[in-house]
Amino acid sequence: MAFPQTSGQSETARTDAQLLAGGTAGLRILYERYFDALFRYAAGRVGRQAAEDVVAETFLIAFTRRAAFDPSHVSALPWLIGIATNLLRSQRRAERKHLATDPGRINPRGAPDLGLDNTISRADAVAVRGAVMRAVRRLGPSEREAFLVHALAGLEGEELGVALGVSSSAAAVRLHRARTKLRMTLEPTIRSREED
Repeated sequence: MAFPQTSGQSETARTDAQLLAGGTAGLRILYERYFDALFRYAAGRVGRQAAEDVVAETFLIAFTRRAAFDPSHVSALPWLIGIATNLLRSQRRAERKHLATDPGRINPRGAPDLGLDNTISRADAVAVRGAVMRAVRRLGPSEREAFLVHALAGLEGEELGVALGVSSSAAAVRLHRARTKLRMTLEPTIRSREED
């Protein structure tokens, strides 16, 4: 079922809720509208190659669950980021389960987290990259997700809450805790680098 256009209203001028209600044609426009932001977020989490699959699956899920989108939200991006975040969680759980059942596949030196490496590089934290990576990995899962969604997708406030599936105040608390822990962990490292 195609969403009827009002006279003079181009497809790209329609709201995200209208596009989601508009079937495949609307989804195509949403894809064009949000692909770059969603890809940057996913690539920052899992690397460029895996991000393509995450983005494709995110839009597939968005299309099948389009009735769940709250039309009171202006932008569908936080909702799409939330879907991608859930996909990433599922992938991590499946990976952990797989590695736990087949320990011979584990690289004894550990596998690099390419998505996190790329994010840190873009943040000009080359000098303290190892410390930053360790600090982010030490965050609790909910705090790490809040921090990464904020850092990689630029979401905050209500949008961050939508992406994480929690209230905006809960999202703000998680982000604040993550920032506080990172600041406490990294401050001595940064201070010692400045003194060198």
